[in-house]
Amino acid sequence: MCIRDRYKELRKEYEESPINRLRQEVNAKEMQLVEINRKVDRATRAKEQYKENYEKVKTELVRLRNTVEAEKEQSLEKQREEIGKLRLQLATQKFAEEEQKEMRLIKTQLEILQKEYTVQSPAKVDTAQAITLIVGSAKEMEASNFMEGNALERLIAERMELLASGLYNENDEVIRVLTEQIEQAQRMGY
Repeated sequence: MCIRDRYKELRKEYEESPINRLRQEVNAKEMQLVEINRKVDRATRAKEQYKENYEKVKTELVRLRNTVEAEKEQSLEKQREEIGKLRLQLATQKFAEEEQKEMRLIKTQLEILQKEYTVQSPAKVDTAQAITLIVGSAKEMEASNFMEGNALERLIAERMELLASGLYNENDEVIRVLTEQIEQAQRMGY
């Protein structure tokens, strides 16, 4: 036999031997293991990327929620301020209307008193008495106005508003009259 034939024969035996088959199977399994490891690495990287994106989105949502809540609170605060201003305007308007009614009543009473004094005796007209009568009738009218409900609150609010405007101080006649009206309303239990 020749060496070549012997080589072929040995080679064939080697290839058919169980050790060689086990080696081939081990190599195949190692290649499968390497492929599985690559897949696991890709999955792990994808998972980490997903987790990172999830955390970014979560953080952004929290920030947006806080922004929306802050804007909502600011909007509510503006609405409260506007409502307060509207209430103050309404109260001021009502007060002004009541003051106009009172002024018309006082003017009417003054005209009546002037006519009465002119008819009785123009020389005996005492200005102090006329003013006292006018103020007395105005106080009677104010007392009837107190019966309307929240007059004390209205008077206090008006007094505070006038003082806060800076146009009036404690020594002005309007403020003194309001103070007297407030004290009178408190005595009356309003």
